[in-house]
Amino acid sequence: MALYLDSTLSISSSSLSLTHSQPRISAFSLGSTALLLFQLGLTSADTHTPNGGLIPGHGPTESLLASLLATSTDKGPEEVKLKQHFCLAVATPQDVSKWDSHLRKSKVKITGRMELERGGRSVYFEDLDGHVGEVGSRGIWEHY
Repeated sequence: MALYLDSTLSISSSSLSLTHSQPRISAFSLGSTALLLFQLGLTSADTHTPNGGLIPGHGPTESLLASLLATSTDKGPEEVKLKQHFCLAVATPQDVSKWDSHLRKSKVKITGRMELERGGRSVYFEDLDGHVGEVGSRGIWEHY
């Protein structure tokens, strides 16, 4: 699950355990899954990692972000897209490779790939509505 927040929202709960935090994202362990909270406006650019991986930019398009943050009614001509991120969890990096192959054979646009130090792997793709999909294996987060 991913949510976009503005800087005025804070969360506190005994069921959440903060596992990762930086300006663009905070990750919370929720048992065997994760809750990712992204800072509104800080995920639109692609993120290149030191090991050569790529997390494609996601979140509201610039015009939607401007609309969300605007104090006037000037919306501009750019098409407005929400461009949300979702992740489908699979058990192994080999499962991610199978999905990667299936997506490519199905002519789905692949937008990024990641191999993480913990052994996890992800493939990112664009769905028909322009959202960022991800298939990710165990080894991405400390708790998964």
